[in-house]
Amino acid sequence: MIPMTLVGRCPLCKGMLIVSSHSSTNTLGGVLWSDGYLEAPMGGHMGKLYEHVQSCAHCRGVFWMEDMETELAEWTHPPGIGNDFSSILNQPGLTAAKEIFARQRIWWQLNDERRQDSSSAYTREPIDPSKRKRVAPSLPPEDEPPYVENLYRLLTLVAEDKQLHLLRTQIYIALGQFEFAAKELDGAEVTAGNANHIQDLREMCLSKDSRLTAVLRPKSKGAS
Repeated sequence: MIPMTLVGRCPLCKGMLIVSSHSSTNTLGGVLWSDGYLEAPMGGHMGKLYEHVQSCAHCRGVFWMEDMETELAEWTHPPGIGNDFSSILNQPGLTAAKEIFARQRIWWQLNDERRQDSSSAYTREPIDPSKRKRVAPSLPPEDEPPYVENLYRLLTLVAEDKQLHLLRTQIYIALGQFEFAAKELDGAEVTAGNANHIQDLREMCLSKDSRLTAVLRPKSKGAS
């Protein structure tokens, strides 16, 4: 993981900005959660909305990083975390693809505090579900309405995409709609890379377990 600083101008007001990011990340030692988030020690803020959306210190506007004219500069300070960039959803001309991208990362961000509160103990042997799972605490009641609203909107956006069976499965499980989740899994393409994750999701459907869960599993025989 190599941090870097980007220098450029806000696309809204043209003010000069310095934004922290990473020039290199990797997924070694990563753990996949039931919401699709990949937690990796060297992943930096990979999967976070604030790696792709920033707020301007001058005009307080929120913009996509890809719209900022930048150049690589010497790294000077670590990136900030915990910012709420959900206002990007109100940006005029927001495409469906960007809304999907943003809402998925907002979902992951809403789950992050629960992820951090879960047990940090991992084990690969023996292959015992009670010893290889990290289960996050329940969602606080006051956070449930915006959480569920975001998921239903995300589900609407991805409803017709034939390539997103796993994402729809993950959403249905989070919403406790296990029959719909199981049907989506039946349409998902199984590969060496996702076979174990699909098995995990299928087990969650069968046991009607909607808890946010991370599972470390051995690689399938076809995985490299």
